[in-house]
Amino acid sequence: TNNIALLTRRGHKRDTVNQYRIMLLDAPSSGMKLVALFDGHGEKGHLVAHAAMMKLPHLLFMLPNTKGTTRNTILSPKILADAIQKLDKSIPAAVGSGATSIVMVQQETQLLVANLGDSFGFVDEYAKGKATILYQTKTHKPH
Repeated sequence: TNNIALLTRRGHKRDTVNQYRIMLLDAPSSGMKLVALFDGHGEKGHLVAHAAMMKLPHLLFMLPNTKGTTRNTILSPKILADAIQKLDKSIPAAVGSGATSIVMVQQETQLLVANLGDSFGFVDEYAKGKATILYQTKTHKPH
């Protein structure tokens, strides 16, 4: 079975609105499961994170085919990267605000992971009372 756990840690600024947006979406018609975390930064970061959360499923699951209609697609690293880039370009700029992200998509036995910014994620296996990290993301920090 596949079990999913999402954990977040509150930042150091205690008097600010929670800027995380987390989604878990099971799309049986496409055979995909989507897990995503968006961490807003700046005064309007929560709005940026919310917009990203609302738009990403449409970019991944409503992919046009050559006839202009939608189809189920076998996900690839390129399709995921293209969706993240389209997402970035589709969200209106909020002065001094933005969001980092971690996105995991499972399709059958394939698991794709993408992250942008300083959010950190990992995939682990839990067996016989012990957790083993199988994969961990690298943070992208400008400084």
